[in-house]
Amino acid sequence: MLGCIFSIGSLLATRPSCLKQNRIRGAIASGHRVAVVFFHHIQEKPGPYTVSLKEFRETLDSLQRAGYVFITLDQFLAFVEGRSDVPPGAVLLAADDGYESTYSLAFPVLKARRISLVVFPITKWLAPVRREEPHLPKFSPEQLRLMVASGLVAVGSHTHEGHSTV
Repeated sequence: MLGCIFSIGSLLATRPSCLKQNRIRGAIASGHRVAVVFFHHIQEKPGPYTVSLKEFRETLDSLQRAGYVFITLDQFLAFVEGRSDVPPGAVLLAADDGYESTYSLAFPVLKARRISLVVFPITKWLAPVRREEPHLPKFSPEQLRLMVASGLVAVGSHTHEGHSTV
């Protein structure tokens, strides 16, 4: 994971690797802010844009032990729109791009802990005629439906073509 924190008004965003450095602890422990912790892909060995399953679990454990509270996308939107507050230490968990490891590795962990997740899939990967690319496997439309049906996963907008046209 590259980078750690950027601030937009009352929103803080970070990546799991930064939690080990305690760089957000003081920033969100008080006040009404939301830390957005996001990941792209989970695998056995972490890389520049990946996190290991072990580190993923440890990140969730660390946040929960420290008293952070995972919120849903609806709670986050209500906060951003000024309709309600969020609890101190609010965290929104997000997964970018729509890699299959979100379904096969992250989702079972989140489901067991009843932690909400927002996924931002690249929509061309969900098209009826899927264009396979020499890249990491993506979750299928059926896997996405199953995650959403759990009540724990919401879907946000990414792009259709991915990062190549951004």
